Amino acid sequence: MSQSHKTFTAAGFHGLLAVILVVTCVHAASPTGELLASDDAVDFARDVRPILSESCFACHGPDGDSREADLRLDRRESAFAVREGHTVITPGDPNASELFARVTTNNPEERMPPVDSEKTLTPSQIGILRRWIEQGAPWEEHWSFVAPQRPSVPQVQDSDRVSNPIDAFVLARLEREGLQLSPRADAVTLLRRLSLDLIG
Repeated sequence: MSQSHKTFTAAGFHGLLAVILVVTCVHAASPTGELLASDDAVDFARDVRPILSESCFACHGPDGDSREADLRLDRRESAFAVREGHTVITPGDPNASELFARVTTNNPEERMPPVDSEKTLTPSQIGILRRWIEQGAPWEEHWSFVAPQRPSVPQVQDSDRVSNPIDAFVLARLEREGLQLSPRADAVTLLRRLSLDLIG
């Protein structure tokens, strides 16, 4: 096998590992909120919409036949509306938001999600909703309706390990978590790993 082929295969495998790590990091910052630091900005699409979709849309979503109280939490105009003197979501003020009151009340008749739905919000998820409202409750349309925009490549301390933009995103997250990349494997080791992944 030529050296150029080894180099190409190793580089391709390195890129594949980087993509896997990025996906893992994004998944780790899921609505459980376990890796969402207390001072992080809450991302509506990543952190909030999955909570609403899983726990609220069954009764307050797009299905008109199952919708309760004529409230839709999948539409901004409904989620931020004033209803019977109460604002469903008051940007900047969780205590003035009926949604937050309903997910934190101890009254089982008013608690959301309702008991018979067999759905519950974890303390972490409730914390995400609180922080999202405190941060102004920024709303984003579903990703399928938003034109993609190229993000800026983050600056990292260990810039010598950056071979492509994906590396920069991976390293930025690792540095944020106080982690470091393992020492770079040689081409033969990378090729062996790739072979094992492809053919077992």
